[in-house]
Parts: sequence; C-alpha cells; structure tokens
Amino acid sequence: MREQWEAAKAELQVFLEDDDNYVNFLDSIEQKLAKKLRFECRSRGGSLVGSVAFNRFVESAAQLRHLHLLFQEKTKPIVEPLSREDDRSVNVKCKNLTNIMSDMLRALRLLYGQLICKSEATQATLETVLAKENKEWDGKILVKYLEAQHLTAEKLMSRPLKRFYELVDFVKALSNILSGNERDETGSNDSDTGSDDTFSYAPQLMQIVQENQHYIHLVKANAQEEKELIALQTCFYGDGADVFNDLSNNKLLLFGEVFLIKLRDRSDSSGVGCEAAASTGLLSHSEKVYAHCFQDGTLVCSKGQSNELGMSFVILHRIQLKQDAAFLEFVPASTLVFEASEKARGLALISQETTLVFAWKDIMESQRWADTIWGFLEMNGSRTEVLHQSRTIDKLPIREEISAELVDKDTLSTKFASFYDDHLPGVFWMAPPKCSSLARWELVEIVFYARWLLVLRMEGWKRHSALYDFDTHSLEMKISEQLRADKEWSLVISNGSVDSVTLVSMKRTRIDFWFDQVCKAVESAKFVARQVVKEKKSA
Repeated sequence: MREQWEAAKAELQVFLEDDDNYVNFLDSIEQKLAKKLRFECRSRGGSLVGSVAFNRFVESAAQLRHLHLLFQEKTKPIVEPLSREDDRSVNVKCKNLTNIMSDMLRALRLLYGQLICKSEATQATLETVLAKENKEWDGKILVKYLEAQHLTAEKLMSRPLKRFYELVDFVKALSNILSGNERDETGSNDSDTGSDDTFSYAPQLMQIVQENQHYIHLVKANAQEEKELIALQTCFYGDGADVFNDLSNNKLLLFGEVFLIKLRDRSDSSGVGCEAAASTGLLSHSEKVYAHCFQDGTLVCSKGQSNELGMSFVILHRIQLKQDAAFLEFVPASTLVFEASEKARGLALISQETTLVFAWKDIMESQRWADTIWGFLEMNGSRTEVLHQSRTIDKLPIREEISAELVDKDTLSTKFASFYDDHLPGVFWMAPPKCSSLARWELVEIVFYARWLLVLRMEGWKRHSALYDFDTHSLEMKISEQLRADKEWSLVISNGSVDSVTLVSMKRTRIDFWFDQVCKAVESAKFVARQVVKEKKSA
C-alpha cells in the first residue's frame, strides 16, 4: 500500500503546483482586468462592462478562485511527511484525499458547467470588442490584459475549462494508482490495518469521475438544446405560429422529415386506370414535410423553406395530443409501397375532422414517433369520452334508398362498436378495387345500419362519406378472411352486385369481430328466408 501512496503523493504534489498557477490566473482576471474595468468605468459605459455574459464569467472566475484555494488548504497537509508513516496513517491519508477530491469535484462542477454553457457567448462578446478598429476604453483594457497574459479571447475562455478536465483526469489517475490496494491487502487478516476501507478508494474516485463526465455531457446537451429552441422560436409561420413564440418551458422531443400522405377527399375526382389501381400505394400520393413533437404534447406538421437565416417552417397542421380527441392507427406495410421493392412504416392520426397519415422508410424512426405519440395520447383522459359522446350512427351519410327500405321491425343501433382497448374497431384500410377509377387505398370505417353493412370513407372520426353498402339479407352476400402478411389480415366482402371489397387491418380482433357479426347477420337472414318459404309451403 505504501507504494501506491507514494505514487499518489507525487501526483498530488504536481497537481497542487499546477493548481497554484491556475489560481494565480484566476486572480489576474479579477485584479488586472475586472478591477481595472470597475475603476475606469466611472460614468462611462462600454460594450464589455455592459455585457451580461462577460460579467458572469468574471463572477464565476472569482468563485472558482475561492473554491480552489479552499480545497488547496484541505489538500496540502496531506502531502506533508509524518514522523512515522505506518500503514494506519497512510490509510487515513488515502481516505482523506479520496473524500477531498470527491467533494472538490462535486463543488466545482456546477460553476464549470455554467462556464461551458456560456463560453461561446462570452467569447463572441470579447471578439466583438477586439474586432473594433476604434476601440472603446474597455476594449483597450482588454487588449492590454490579453497581451500581458499572452492570451487570446479563445484561450482566455478555454483555460478554466481545460483546468476542469485536468482535475477530472487527475482524479481518474488517482483511482488507477490506488486500485492496487485491494490486491495488496487481500492476504492480510489483521482488522486493525483498515484494509476494508482501502477497497473503496479507487471505486469511490472512479464513481465521482463518471458522475462528472455524465454531468458535463448533460450540461452540454441541455445548452445545445436550449440554443436550438431559442432559434426555433422564430422559425414557425402561419396559423398557430404564435404558440411557439416562447419555448422556454418546452422541449423538442422529436424532429425530422416525414412523408405526409394526402388521403383522397371529396374534391378529388381524378381517375386512373385499372393497372395503376393494382400497383398504387399510399406513398405515391405523399409529400415530404417536417414534423416537430414537443414535450407539452404539441405535434406540428410543416412545410420547410430555406432562407438566408436558415430554415423556416410554414405550419400545415397542429395537434395538441394531450387535449385533442385524436386516435392512433397503424398503417399496414402493404399499403405503403413507395417503389417496386421499397416499403415504409406509417401511422394515421385520426382527429375529429381530419386524418393525417405519416410514413417513414426507417422502421426504427417510425417506432420512435409511434411510441412518443401513443404515450401522449394515453395521457389524454378525455378523448374517449369526447369520441363516444360526439357521434352517433344515425348522423352518418345514409343513402335515401336505404332509409326508404327501413321497416318498423328493423333495429337501429345509434352507438358505434367499441372494445375496452380499441375505441375505433370499425376502422380498416380498403384496398383499391381490382378495376376501378378509385385507384388508391382508403381509410374506411364500417358500421351496421339495420341490416346493411356500410363502408364509409373516413376523413375524421366524425366526418364520413358513403362508399359502399351491403345488404346482409341478400342471398349473394359473402364474407371471408385472409392472412395477407405477418400481423396483417383482411376481410373480403361481396354480394354479387359490386366488386368485392378488401378491408385490411393489423388487429386480429377486428377481423374476428366483424367476420362473426356479418356471418351472424347473413345466417339470420337465411334462417328468416327459410322460415318464410316454409310458411308459404305450409299455407
């Protein structure tokens, strides 16, 4: 153990000599720069003395000088030789040094962290003052100080940070030196030597090193994040841009390019041929946009524009995930064919009047967005209540022919189907018909209206338009289920009067539920028909 202590003491002596020089440097900032500026200031102003960043730097330097001197006073007695340095006294010194270094790093990291955050702004202030041809009085004092210290603005700012990293490296080296204690003491059973304490010195020191490395990494990340948020405040334009004028209490969780898919709307009457229908995926109707998701649950979709100052974002859509009644629907991979051999992953965000479909080629990126959005929606306790209270089946667009065929004995349900873990079980992706001018996938919702199964285009959970209706009393009514791909199933429905309709979902429970419901309705109709025939024969 004595060897490790001698090596540690030698390193400590070098460290203290360097720290003396560093304290003198910090003292020069106060005595030869800050103090002169204060005495020369009188009633004069100046860009340097009026700089918040520079004044904070000076204050931090004074505080650091005080703390370094404080810990020097605690540390220097340790390197003084004892009259009798036995194992016990050496062990006590190792323990004291470990505690002092741990306390020192914990006490200093806050100030150094602040310096790291503000160093860029402070250096910019200094260089602005130095760049002036006709320097003001405070600029002349700064030049004189830097020349006397053989420093530049950059070196002035980097010197404290360099010393902090040297301190961390010293503690790390100290840990490595003392790590041999355990091997030296394992053979001893003498409890009086205090060998059990020596085991913890190296791990203690390494732990505080790792804590500081993590702290500085976090400080840098937070500073960069704050810088980006400040810049982002002025980048949004359009409806709702004022929400982003102050992001001081917010945080950007996710940002990136995304494919925004435009679902067919009522004004879209363009038609393409049967061949295109068979091969067209949703992404062929998409555009690249930018998406931002903030910590308060705001999701904004915007069109990016480049300008001299960087990027600006024209808001297209904005959703408050914690407040708005929105629902997440995953998009089957087979619907998102981008090119012949390339697929994407996507999700649909269904609000009251609109549905936004996002897609990513990167499956990991898609999962990150899905997890984040889903997490916010789970915090939204009112969305399901709003959904169930705000819509009824009798308010749907129903063909007049169907309404005319209703009879008194027809049972009309006004509530949409709902499961405890699935609030929109009637939602499916409808594949393009094999030969139709409707050549793209549609987001649809199916419901029972008396004996009719309605297939409705879904523009929002409260905004529908009629597509198909199937009379379950028709003898030609058929339904089947198919496995399309891994975790992807479909219902195929036909009644002989129209082409079959293929409804795709990634939820097996939906397939089973609607298959059973339609089969029951068809069987019930057949049973009634048989009863009618039987009654006619008996009559």
